[in-house]
Amino acid sequence: MNRLDRPTALKIAAAISAFLALVELFVYDLPAYMSGAAAVDQIASTGEGPPFALLIVISIVSLVALLGAYGTWNGRRWGVALVVVCTVLMLFPSIMGILFAPQLSRIWGVTTILLQLVILVCCFWRRSKASVSPQAKSA
Repeated sequence: MNRLDRPTALKIAAAISAFLALVELFVYDLPAYMSGAAAVDQIASTGEGPPFALLIVISIVSLVALLGAYGTWNGRRWGVALVVVCTVLMLFPSIMGILFAPQLSRIWGVTTILLQLVILVCCFWRRSKASVSPQAKSA
């Protein structure tokens, strides 16, 4: 049986991370920026969304996640570290979405949490002992 190797696991993590970051930026953040800070804060005061300051932080984390996805795709340690940190940070808005958002957003919140868990598992994936060559063991 073929097992998943680490480079493939990192590519899966990078692809999912980039997908989630792009959805966050283009589906949620960009329309909010287009409506303006006052409108976003007015919606946030009714409990329907995050305040504008938090929206800026989430956008920055999404951009850093895109950078981390690039590094992870290329197998760089700094990329994996960025993806792990950004994924953990983005778990909090997903959990808040599950707890306080309308039904459709709750479904998306559950989906993102599951995908973020897949990202974390793939980032911490290790080679199996069977795939390590005898030459690498002696080095």
